[in-house]
Amino acid sequence: MTMQVQAELSYLLESINQAARKYEIDASKLIERVRELNVSEAEANQQALLYAVNQIAIDHPDWTYVAARLFLNELYAEAAKNREYDRSLKYGDFYDLIHRLTTSGIYSSDLLNLYSKAEIAELAKEINPEQDGLFNYIGLFLLADRYLAKDHERNVFELPQERFMIIAMTIMKHESKSKRLHLVKEAYWALSH
Repeated sequence: MTMQVQAELSYLLESINQAARKYEIDASKLIERVRELNVSEAEANQQALLYAVNQIAIDHPDWTYVAARLFLNELYAEAAKNREYDRSLKYGDFYDLIHRLTTSGIYSSDLLNLYSKAEIAELAKEINPEQDGLFNYIGLFLLADRYLAKDHERNVFELPQERFMIIAMTIMKHESKSKRLHLVKEAYWALSH
């Protein structure tokens, strides 16, 4: 493995190690396979994801969370590339997402018309990327495939916790302004847990 490939794979290897520790899974074979690869990080992540999915079984159910974590890596990378922010942040600017998807006709203009930039910034602070760790693989796959906002070329822009916040904002958009943000935060909390 070249030094450049090794550096690119360090994020992936750390993701696998974290998931293995959290779920008490022996991921040594997976780690060994990843270290032997001489491919891009995206390709290595895809191969690791396939390995993890193939390990899911009645007697090894927690591999679904390892697979979900690897799929999240793909979603984070794709959203960061499409929205032009640093992937290490996991989530990009929420207002920018809403503005971009509204101007491209993906979102209704209601959110920008009914919520101020300051209100959106306050709600963005509630978005908790750690909640993504609650997903199993099939749940995350279905959410991403069917419900995350994509552009007209089907490129992922929206991430799971942003989807939940958008739903909460949409549901509560006509509530009185005095209590609306509180209600949005409660709805987001319920959706994300």
